[in-house]
Amino acid sequence: MTKEVQAYIAHHAGQIIDKWCNASIRDKEQIHAVTIPTKNTGFNIKNYPAQRDCNNNKSRDGINYCLINDEKNHHICLSVYGKLFDGYDHASTSHFSGIVDDNSVELYDYNESDFFRFEKA
Repeated sequence: MTKEVQAYIAHHAGQIIDKWCNASIRDKEQIHAVTIPTKNTGFNIKNYPAQRDCNNNKSRDGINYCLINDEKNHHICLSVYGKLFDGYDHASTSHFSGIVDDNSVELYDYNESDFFRFEKA
């Protein structure tokens, strides 16, 4: 996944799990803020119950979301379990998982085999 997609997922995980209202997030490794536009991000967040089909397998234990950008044909599945989340980015064919802890998000990108940490800016 690109850094922008990682930041986008981390930002929305923070919004969904901890009700973040901030419009920017700081990448701890790069030490710079990544601004997430509050409007016209191109992605629509759709909450899909586990039994509803979005053509992808989802967790029956979590609260399932789809982050969809129809213009770019980009689809990200996100499942939330309390403070934990996981999912799949169809554009990069990458699984990810993470945790939201107050003002930070730690995301593991399986394609990169690495952790990425973000904080509210």
